[in-house]
Amino acid sequence: VVPARSDRPSPVDALERGHYVRALASLIGHEDTEVPLTIGVYSPWGGGKSSFLEQLRRELSPRFRVLHFNPWRHGDTQQIWAELIRRIGPLLDQQLSMWERLRFVVTRPEHGHMLRFRKRAVLAAKKMHNWLIAGPLAGASIFSSIDQLPERLRQYVLPLAPDPLIAENMVLLTCGLVALLAGKICWSLMRPFSTLFEAYTSGKQQESGEARTLTHTELNKIAGIIQQSQKRGARRSPVVILLDDLDRCPPDRIVEVLEAVNLFLVDLPFITVLAVDSTVARRAVADRYSFMLPKRASHIEQDEYGRRFLEKIIHIPFQIPPARRYEEYVEQLIT
Repeated sequence: VVPARSDRPSPVDALERGHYVRALASLIGHEDTEVPLTIGVYSPWGGGKSSFLEQLRRELSPRFRVLHFNPWRHGDTQQIWAELIRRIGPLLDQQLSMWERLRFVVTRPEHGHMLRFRKRAVLAAKKMHNWLIAGPLAGASIFSSIDQLPERLRQYVLPLAPDPLIAENMVLLTCGLVALLAGKICWSLMRPFSTLFEAYTSGKQQESGEARTLTHTELNKIAGIIQQSQKRGARRSPVVILLDDLDRCPPDRIVEVLEAVNLFLVDLPFITVLAVDSTVARRAVADRYSFMLPKRASHIEQDEYGRRFLEKIIHIPFQIPPARRYEEYVEQLIT
């Protein structure tokens, strides 16, 4: 009886492509490699793209922060760009020093600062009921009774209430809200972009073009902060994003991911590795932008338009060569 083997991406180089993986990892890790950078890993369906990315991830993981994102697995997400940015957000926050995070929170763009304030106010209002419930509990964790309050604080609190029980409840509520507010501020400083992005995309706001515009504005501001620190000589390791199974997505989703990479990541210290069947991607682009082509454009014209579109986004294309020893690979599968 021949055992069955899984079709999951393999971390083992069974097709003798390890030298390509190491070469690409060396390119990404070279100190003179400039970011942002987008690398296209091309191969037809079943050509081993997912295994190639898995082996690349293992090669890079000790030295870089690596995010593996599969848009095909988020097929039920209405706005795939928002899911991608949501996954990138924590890594982007980690790229900023504490001073840079504080600067990002405090400074305002030239336009739209009142809109940002309104977004934050709406998000805070939605969570206010949780604050009111958790406030006394947090205060109780600090002072279990009125007797544990500092003497000077008790002198101010006790005259304000008719009995000590009411005074105790007032103090517990106040201390709890202050503790939660301090925690909220610290949490926002630890993850400033992620917190703001949650406010922009809360509820149905994610579906609006306004959220997309505001997110782009905030990312541009972060890019400016990082660029200024680089001019002062600061160095930081780039984040590597691996995008897989893009050619399994519907045409509109393929183009949406490509546009998100070009729009949101173009000025950030990210290296994006995009695995896709280039033929499928070119066809999706031609379908999406058919209004840009002549009414009776030939397949060659459509393919050429898709190729030029990809060239604008992908800086380094790499075609995975076919396996040279399929016999050994098949023998490993059945033994």
